[in-house]
Amino acid sequence: MKVVFLDRDGVINKFPGNGKYVTKVKDFHFIPGSREAIRDLSEAGYTLFVVSNQAGIGKGIFTRDKLDRITKKMLTGVEKIGGKIRKVYYSVAKSTDNCDMRKPRIGSIRRGLKLIKHTVDSVY
Repeated sequence: MKVVFLDRDGVINKFPGNGKYVTKVKDFHFIPGSREAIRDLSEAGYTLFVVSNQAGIGKGIFTRDKLDRITKKMLTGVEKIGGKIRKVYYSVAKSTDNCDMRKPRIGSIRRGLKLIKHTVDSVY
């Protein structure tokens, strides 16, 4: 199985800047060509995951509900042109927290690979 893990900010949507966050749906803007690239990878048979640090939640800057709405906009925008993101993993931990899901640690990647393994094992 072919798998790609993508970051969100600066890869799919415009990077808000160091120490800044996309806190509202209206502030989420796709990078030109990012949706098409996701569609092309999907059509080529890749399973795509998004892994992203969103410490603004852990810091109380915005809520999980707002993050969920932003994520829905991202997924809907990708799906509208034929792309498919299998799952989105966020770490909402602050950089000072000891969280395995927070990049550069690989907890999110492990979860994605476990999901794939479970799916493949379920088929047989």
